[in-house]
Amino acid sequence: MQDRIGIIRKEPTRVPKIKQTKTPAEVYNLAYKFADRSGIRPNMDGLFNDAGTLAATDGEALIIIPNAGTNLKDQTLYKVGKDGVLQESKASGFPQYKNVIPQDSYRDWE
Repeated sequence: MQDRIGIIRKEPTRVPKIKQTKTPAEVYNLAYKFADRSGIRPNMDGLFNDAGTLAATDGEALIIIPNAGTNLKDQTLYKVGKDGVLQESKASGFPQYKNVIPQDSYRDWE
């Protein structure tokens, strides 16, 4: 898509419809939709647990779910397997996702 001065812009990422979840497996499957599963960036292919907060991103869209990973190993990336079962990933180096959030916005959930 081109804007008024001829610069080609990428269309925004379409965010999947979000429904209310009832089980941890549903939460994991929902968040995993935001992960980059292209194979190009393995460090973003999964759910990252940061002190009980799960984060997933494809580099354009980011989802953060507070208190969803309280029973998981801290600072670890997980892939979602069949039936929402988490499997620890060998990849490391998940992006510093908090740097893209204004400081005042995440005070409530940190």
